[in-house]
Amino acid sequence: MPRNALPALASTDYQLLLKQAVCTSEWRARMLAQTEALCRSGSIDIDLTNGRATLSVGMWELLGSVPPRTRPQSRKAVLQWLPADERQYVASTWRDAVPGEPFEFQHHIVRADGDRRVVLHRGMVEAGADGRPLRGAAILQDITAQREAKQGGERACFFKPPSNTSVARRLALESALRHAVERGELVLHYQPQIDLHSGTICGVEALLRWQHPSLGDVSPAEFIPLAEQSGLIVQIGEWVLRQACLQSVAWQRAGYVALRVTINLSARQLELPDLVQRIQAVLLQTGADPARLGVEVTESTLAADVTHAARTLSALRALGVKIGLDDFGTGYSNLSYLRTLPIDVIKVDRSFVHDVTAAPADVSVTRAVITMAHSLQMKVLAEGVETEGQLALLVANGCDQMQGYYFSAGVCAAEVEAMLRENRRLPERFIERQQRRRTLLIVDDEENIVAALKRLLRRDGYHIVTAYSAAEGLQRLTEVDVDVIVSDQRMPGMTGVEFLRRAKELYPDTVRMVLSGYTELQSITDAVNEGAIYKFLTKPWDDERVRAHIEEAFRQKEMADENRRLHREVQQANQELADVNQRLQRLLAAQREQMSLEEGRAASAREVLENLPAPIIGFDVEGLIAFVNRDAEALLPAGASLLGRDAEEALPAPLREVWRSDDGVSRTVDLAGRRFRAVCRVMNGNSRSHGRLLVITPQEATEPPLN
Repeated sequence: MPRNALPALASTDYQLLLKQAVCTSEWRARMLAQTEALCRSGSIDIDLTNGRATLSVGMWELLGSVPPRTRPQSRKAVLQWLPADERQYVASTWRDAVPGEPFEFQHHIVRADGDRRVVLHRGMVEAGADGRPLRGAAILQDITAQREAKQGGERACFFKPPSNTSVARRLALESALRHAVERGELVLHYQPQIDLHSGTICGVEALLRWQHPSLGDVSPAEFIPLAEQSGLIVQIGEWVLRQACLQSVAWQRAGYVALRVTINLSARQLELPDLVQRIQAVLLQTGADPARLGVEVTESTLAADVTHAARTLSALRALGVKIGLDDFGTGYSNLSYLRTLPIDVIKVDRSFVHDVTAAPADVSVTRAVITMAHSLQMKVLAEGVETEGQLALLVANGCDQMQGYYFSAGVCAAEVEAMLRENRRLPERFIERQQRRRTLLIVDDEENIVAALKRLLRRDGYHIVTAYSAAEGLQRLTEVDVDVIVSDQRMPGMTGVEFLRRAKELYPDTVRMVLSGYTELQSITDAVNEGAIYKFLTKPWDDERVRAHIEEAFRQKEMADENRRLHREVQQANQELADVNQRLQRLLAAQREQMSLEEGRAASAREVLENLPAPIIGFDVEGLIAFVNRDAEALLPAGASLLGRDAEEALPAPLREVWRSDDGVSRTVDLAGRRFRAVCRVMNGNSRSHGRLLVITPQEATEPPLN
């Protein structure tokens, strides 16, 4: 081949390869364009180092425009195809993207002809060796028709800018929430829970808050349902549990040992088959005391699978965790649930927290819930308490605990600790006291009557409170813990009987009497029969008789108070006994299990000793022979009859000397004309409390003597 033919041949091959490459590239471009046209989609390639983007032919067709001569496009030029209110949302989604993890979301584009289309945006970011984002790729697919089909048939839909903004915000929240934990955007606030018997802080409820750098403070009512729907609530719930346990440990170390931290469990968390193991692992890792942890579940959470919920909550309660039923009365209320589920505290929803202005029927429902919970040996916590009237009504009806803005909103841990240091508590007038002055409320619209009664009864040492109308009397009842009420019958706005009926509904423990010159017999009789009135006194009155009747009313009230106190103490004692019995049952079960294991080990050890190829004799602490294996029975003349006999009497003289020494030193002995090595050791180190063991082994003829 001539030399000048080689360059010509190389040039021909290069041109052929170049032509094939161009054909392949054109074919791929056509296939991409056809695929994008078929799927009504387009693609974008983004250089993240300079913000420049290259749009495919299908993308320009999706936008209803012609590709410009200048390529690639700037970031600003690409964003102009988005509605103004969605540009920040799309940009923030790309900023929050994790390299290597694909993501997708929906938004709108505005075509060149002004038409708005809904697109499904799929994207992924690639990073360099240093972890910095270098390149991004996105595919946008027109799903407008699909979305309209889902909205139904021939129904007409109208675009509303607020709806679009709401959807865009929801999508932005979901994208940002996926990284909220790792970026440290979630925090816990704590709302104090108050014991209504002592007035002091007895616990706190952990409240989740989200502080996003650009979205601001996001309401829990907005992001928690989103977390539950997306499944992120499990990850977030574990973070809440760990932070609450760490804070509990910090408060315990600071000396606030009686403080309980309560967290909320979502429905998805309660469905986890290993929830108990997860909580137990966090308790062990953080060193938190299970008795200082509480969990709350809602009625709707339990409704899905009551059997599984009961099993899970029972296991948590066995760890020492307190169980609370949140939002009671607003969901799937079922008394059978309360009997079967291990509930310690019923949390009354704020819709049942009323004051004296509420209708008697509403107050009766609140009292019924409290009474029912107490009869089931459960405590009652009222949430959403905001006024003194609400608090007074709860105290009067025997509620155990409260939380709400009246005492404090949810605050950071440092503020809770400041409250504990200051011993912040409820006002004294709301705290139940064992000893207090007898308090009498006089209600009459005639000032001279009120003054005369005060002069008459002051000598008896009563704390006298007065009111000049039924409405004012109801207000006094919220301010003062009243024992006995004496009311006139005829008053403007509300009669005495009506007032006392209302007082009975609100404060059933009071003793109520009517003092009137008008004898409306039927209404008075009805009120007495239904228990609204204890006695009816007439005007004008006899001083001594009035004093005697009021003294009797106070004795009646004190006797009833003492009976209620004793009843509460009996209930508390019964509950404590039930708790002790449960702990003893768990302890007994553990001991039985341990004994079973020990018996199994003993049986295994006995079987091993029985089958060892050497004579073995065991002795109890009294020196009696307790065990002889088969080889020992065959060696010794007494055989099986050795059991139960004293070692000093039953053993041959050579073995007796070894048994006495029990020093673990092997000695040579002669038995039945043969030479053996024998060693005796105690079975518990240096103590004989577990007996001794004698092992005899044949000595080989060639083996030199030990001594």
